Amino acid sequence: MSSGGSGGGIFGGLGGSQVSYIPNQFAKAYNYDGLHSAGLQGAGQTVGVFELDGYSQSDVQTYTQCFGGGSVPISNVILDGFNGQPGAGAVEVELDMEVIMSMAPKLSKMIVYEAPNTTQGYNDEFARIVSDRTPVISVSWGDCEKNMGQPEAQQENKFFQEAAAQGQSILVASGDSGSSSCFQLGGSSFDTSLNADDPAAQPFVTAVGGTTLSLNSANSYQSEHVWNGGLFGGAGGGGISQYWKQPAWQKGPGTQNQYSNGMRETPDVSLDADPASGYPIYCTAGSSCSGSGWLTIGGTSAAAPMWAAMVVLTNEEAAQQGKKPVGFLNPALYTIGSGSHYHSDFHDITPPTDTSTPSNNDEIGFNGGAYPVTNGYDMATGWGTFDATKLATDLVAIG
Repeated sequence: MSSGGSGGGIFGGLGGSQVSYIPNQFAKAYNYDGLHSAGLQGAGQTVGVFELDGYSQSDVQTYTQCFGGGSVPISNVILDGFNGQPGAGAVEVELDMEVIMSMAPKLSKMIVYEAPNTTQGYNDEFARIVSDRTPVISVSWGDCEKNMGQPEAQQENKFFQEAAAQGQSILVASGDSGSSSCFQLGGSSFDTSLNADDPAAQPFVTAVGGTTLSLNSANSYQSEHVWNGGLFGGAGGGGISQYWKQPAWQKGPGTQNQYSNGMRETPDVSLDADPASGYPIYCTAGSSCSGSGWLTIGGTSAAAPMWAAMVVLTNEEAAQQGKKPVGFLNPALYTIGSGSHYHSDFHDITPPTDTSTPSNNDEIGFNGGAYPVTNGYDMATGWGTFDATKLATDLVAIG
């Protein structure tokens, strides 16, 4: 399994960034501020990160000294004899941990699940997560459905179906190769066919795609468009599953479109993922960082843990009202997307008026612009990105 599912290292790559938004800028733009100011910062909540590599504790400590979260207790669950040492994927592990703690700095526990980067390690880790009933899980590892294969996808589906039944929320990066998820950035695959990512395309997880965020001078939200950096520049993953029928909950404006064929469509939602408007992380460990220090990272691998942090804060709000965790999100998300609160809870990523702005997630340009952004739901950005405070309120109300 590759990190982020793009087949060649972390989504979006490293460096070359124009802008690095620090956590308080993201918090203002996406209105985590409203949750934070209401005292919702993760207290009493547990989150897990699914990893196939190790990390450096000192790297994470350096990050939290700058951006908060340093008091979060971290528990490692190491499976199948993995040595826990940071390797080529350490940057992914540290990204997930640091991003979540920046938005939920008073978490009661973060569980870092680590296993060897093998099919058995991958499956054993999901089995443990289901067994532990960890309420919120962020996943930034996977591959295109074609490479993963149907037998493995069927095995994963058993885990995710049980997780959903238990009230677990699983947020999965949708990939960084746009609508051609098998096309490997820096890898050996030049498969340009339309392909969705697994496990993002699974019907019992929430797939998180990518946008490019622009802020006003006061750091308030200005605008967003679909993340598409062009050939080898990465793009938010999305498309149609080969394996899973369109679930009954996948309804609403845009979910029946010119490409629909009765199968599951991804992503469900998005957040900023463009390395040009990326996330600062601190990483010196493993070959991917090799002593680098501060890096700006993009990719849906960053968007998924940001969504996970929002769900953690939503669960905290639910707990204050005597309610259970919000659990499997998609039925509620599509209900909101189809209702009167859509445009207050979400930023709908719509067709741009400027022709120089990307309007689809066809990164390599070989698929006729599939898939374009539209009003409402689309397979470039899902329902779009959130106003965290307003969406949390509605998720708790529905729950």
